[in-house]
Amino acid sequence: MIDGKPVVVGLSGGLGNQLFQYAAGRSLAARLGSSLALDLSHYKGKGNKRRFELEPFQANYGVTDAAALRFQLKRLQTLHRLTKKITPLNAVVHAVFPQIYLERDIGFQESWLEISMPKYLHGVWMSERYFADNSDLISADFAPLMPPATSEIAIHIRLTDYLTIANAAKFKGSCDQSYYAKAIAHFCAINPKAQFRVFSDDPKAAKSVLPADAPLRLHDDAGETPLQTMMAMAACQHHIIANSTFSWWAAWLNRNPDKTTIAPRHWFSKAYEAKHNVSDIIPASWLRMDGA
Repeated sequence: MIDGKPVVVGLSGGLGNQLFQYAAGRSLAARLGSSLALDLSHYKGKGNKRRFELEPFQANYGVTDAAALRFQLKRLQTLHRLTKKITPLNAVVHAVFPQIYLERDIGFQESWLEISMPKYLHGVWMSERYFADNSDLISADFAPLMPPATSEIAIHIRLTDYLTIANAAKFKGSCDQSYYAKAIAHFCAINPKAQFRVFSDDPKAAKSVLPADAPLRLHDDAGETPLQTMMAMAACQHHIIANSTFSWWAAWLNRNPDKTTIAPRHWFSKAYEAKHNVSDIIPASWLRMDGA
C-alpha cells in the first residue's frame, strides 16, 4: 500500500513509454515531496517481448510489487469502462479509488494539477505537461549518460512493429518517404552541407524511405542498449523524428538551445485522432510537417 509515502508508477511498453511514465512519476514525487517506486510486474509476464530499460536511474526510485494496488486498478478500470459516458457517475467511481490515478485518454488531464497525495499511476502520460515543472530534474537524470554532441542531424525511421495491421490502423503506419524528403530538404535549404545520421529498427529497409542522393550514414547500434542508442540520437544537433516515443525522447533530451525538431503532423491515424485529444503530444517549439 502507498500509505502516503511513494508515488508508484505501473510501467509498461518500450523505452519511450517507460520514459514518459518515469518522468511523470518523478515529477509528481518531486512536487509532493515524496519518493518514487516502480511496479515492474508487467515485464514478468510470459510472452512479453519488452524489457525494463531504466536500470541506469535506479538511484532515483525503488521497486514495489503493488499487488493490492493492481487489484484495485482492475476494479477501477472495469467500472470506468462501464460509466465513462456518464460523467457524474464516472467521477464517483474514480473517487471510490483515491489511491489510483488512471489515464482516461491520451490528452493531458487537468486534474493532474490537483493531485495532493501520492497515488498509483496507470497510463502512458505522453505529454511534456506532466513533467514540465521539473524538466531540469528530468534532464539532470540523463546528463551522465549523454555522449559528446555532434553536428549531424538525426533521422529516426520506425518500421517493423509499425507495419503490423493493428499498429498501422492506430499509428497510420510508418512516416512516409514524402515526409522525410520534405524534412531533409528543409535542413539542406538552411545548410547545404548538412549531414544526416539515420537511426532505425530496420536499417536496410530504411534506405527505401529516404532520398537516394541525401548525405546519409546509418547508425550502427551493434552492442548498444536501447537507451545508449537513444542517447546517441540525442547528441545530434537537430532531429527529424518518427511518430515514435523513442525519437520524441531523443529530441526532447537534446540540450542544444538552437535545435530544430521536425515531427510528423499526424502522430496517429486520422480516424484515431478524430476521437482523441492528441494536441499535447508535440511541444509547441517543434516544427510539424506533413507527408504525402
